[in-house]
Amino acid sequence: MDQKLIKETADKLEATLEKYAPLNKYAAELKSMLMPIIRKAQAGQITVPTDRLPGFYFFPELGLQDYRELEDAYAKFNIQITGGMTEDLKEIFAFLEENKKKILAEEAAKKNAEQHD
Repeated sequence: MDQKLIKETADKLEATLEKYAPLNKYAAELKSMLMPIIRKAQAGQITVPTDRLPGFYFFPELGLQDYRELEDAYAKFNIQITGGMTEDLKEIFAFLEENKKKILAEEAAKKNAEQHD
């Protein structure tokens, strides 16, 4: 496990949670839930892969998917503490990065269409 990446992604997740917790009660709850794990990661105490990070359901079920920056930080930290990036995940992220503008434009058009229905 790459301790440098674990710490970097923990720091990013903490900063992102700090940003969104005052804006959304579920982001604040997620922050409370994750801070003990984030602190362990920052201290280099996560040395073996863990299970999935708690709170994943906050995104699809409680609306936190609207905060892309938070969802991205959560996902990247989760990947690191569960063992790092597999080759399949690397390919998926490369594809998404290549197609990010197209995907975001399609999502915006869909959201716009839903608002006008």
